[in-house]
Amino acid sequence: MTAAFYSALVLASGGGGGVDEMGFDPHAFKLTLWTFVTFVVVLAILWNFAWGPILAALAERSAKIKSDIEGAEAGRAEANALKADYQAKLDHARAEVVGIVEEGKRDAVALKETILAAAKDEATAVKARAEREVALARAAAYEEVWDATAKLSAELAGRLIGRELKASDHTKLIAEVVDRYKSSVAKQVS
Repeated sequence: MTAAFYSALVLASGGGGGVDEMGFDPHAFKLTLWTFVTFVVVLAILWNFAWGPILAALAERSAKIKSDIEGAEAGRAEANALKADYQAKLDHARAEVVGIVEEGKRDAVALKETILAAAKDEATAVKARAEREVALARAAAYEEVWDATAKLSAELAGRLIGRELKASDHTKLIAEVVDRYKSSVAKQVS
């Protein structure tokens, strides 16, 4: 735009000129003067209309960047605080878990000892009851054997007295008594 303006100035001023004997070109001087004037006018326009908004935009951008940096620092500080808080909670939870596990182990050992003691007591009671039942059964068996022996002896004596026995009669008599004894024991068992 300024090149077209300069060209128009050169044509308006007469198209060209010469250089005087000292090397001064009046046309170049005019061109330099108009360039300076144009620069000052453009600078004044920009100063009034563009420089203020540009500075305001830069100031606003600087304030936003500063605010974002402060926000990021505050966020980082808050994140560090939250991290420390979570780490403390995590450490507390770990300690609590260890305590719960230890308590569970103690409870398991106590329960094991209680169950073993109860089982031992019950086994002792069952054994004592079984021993009593065996002793009673043994006593009953001895009594039955004595009763059967007494009956057998009485019956055998009664038969012996009633007749004289030969060896074959004696064997036959013993077999009969044993068979009767077996059948009477079988009846009692069933």
